Amino acid sequence: MHDNDKSPGSPLQTLLEVPANVALRIESASQSVRELGYYALLGLRVGGFARVLAKHPEQQPRFIELELENERISLPAGLAGQIRVSPVCAS
Repeated sequence: MHDNDKSPGSPLQTLLEVPANVALRIESASQSVRELGYYALLGLRVGGFARVLAKHPEQQPRFIELELENERISLPAGLAGQIRVSPVCAS
């Protein structure tokens, strides 16, 4: 299986791949993302929750606007592509 496989057995996608306004759980992040303490302080960490608000521009985005806990941040697309998430199911 490839990392990019989007079959039902592989629900993880990157922040670049998910649609807007879906509650997400951060499952993994690359070492370079984890080393950026600023984002971790804002809530961008494994086990945290996020929601994509917008992608700028919508086609081939350069920045992703996110809601993390009570913060709103812009994240470069290069970093967003290194963060794997899964949808949070409402119960």
